Amino acid sequence: MTTEPQLMPDTKKSKMKKTILTMTAWGAFGFFSVLAVDRLIGLDVILENMSFENMSAAGIVAFALAFLSGIAGVCSLAVAANRKVFMAVHPEVEDDDGADFEQMRSLFFWSAICMFLYAAILVLMTLASINDGGPQLMSFWSICALMLAQTAISAMLWTKYDELYRDVMKDTCAATFVIVEFGLFIWAAAAICGLEVTFDPLTVIVAIMGVNLASQFWVCLRRGLV
Repeated sequence: MTTEPQLMPDTKKSKMKKTILTMTAWGAFGFFSVLAVDRLIGLDVILENMSFENMSAAGIVAFALAFLSGIAGVCSLAVAANRKVFMAVHPEVEDDDGADFEQMRSLFFWSAICMFLYAAILVLMTLASINDGGPQLMSFWSICALMLAQTAISAMLWTKYDELYRDVMKDTCAATFVIVEFGLFIWAAAAICGLEVTFDPLTVIVAIMGVNLASQFWVCLRRGLV
């Protein structure tokens, strides 16, 4: 008969193996991704093009958003990896037995992956916009694959969110749609009427993400979450 003290070490070993395998898999993914980019484009070309002098204003903002997404991803990973960090972020939660932490850690982990994917997409789009001589088709399919993965993870997370977070997301998306719809109609009207109003696609993406971040902050502020 298996006793509780025997089961707990087995559970810890299983979690440790899972964590090690996950970290190893993502480490291998990062290594081979960098190796593939170096073979296809060349890291020296990327480093040369990453100069702010070669970027548009939208490209600089996109890199800033990518950096913020990366920082958010690192913070989410820290929360998912350490119960003390989780309790520091959620001081209102009384988690004496660690049940809430175990329930939330997977959400924070996959949220971190989403943030990293967002950062990678923004970086690839910015590099593609300033690298005219590079393999643009490869960049296009890489962005499509990353966006597909990010969308799939977001859909999975939506099924696991609580009602409060779902309401926040719904209100954020509604506010973002109203603002973006207004801007798109004005933009379309100006283009149809022959006015010289042009925006490159990266500017549109950055503007939409900025509106979404502002809307999310406003909704959270109204609900007293910040």
